[in-house]
Order: sequence, then structure tokens, then C-alpha cells
Amino acid sequence: EWAAVLADPERLRRFASFANAPGTPDPTVTFVPERGQIRPARPGEPGTLLDTPATSRVLIPLPAVPAAPRAQEAHR
Repeated sequence: EWAAVLADPERLRRFASFANAPGTPDPTVTFVPERGQIRPARPGEPGTLLDTPATSRVLIPLPAVPAAPRAQEAHR
């Protein structure tokens, strides 16, 4: 019975949750600005919904980490 739902996009659409619904922000999660960024509001803290839901991720390049010296080389 689930296989039929998974194969039918129209029926599958009925099972989208708020967390997985594209284009629909979660009304229970609000954000506040802090140091030029946003963070989730704490319980009881007034916040605002995002204007648009997050649809993409930002990748931050990390610097290369040098390899640790081998134990034999460290004792020379």
C-alpha cells in the first residue's frame, strides 16, 4: 500500500510535513538578528519568520590542515 503512495506524486504530496514542505516556512520557528546574522529565537523571545525558507546551503571552504608529523620524525 505504501509502494502505491510512493509511486503516485499526487498521493505522496498529502504526506509532506511542515519540515519537508518546500516553500513553506515552519510557523513555530522564529529568528532574531545577532551580530549581523540570524539565530533561532529562544522560548519567549520575540522573533520573526524568515521571508523565504532556506532552499540552499552555503558551503564555507576550510583551510587545509597540515598532516601531523610521524612519531619517528617527532623524536629526531
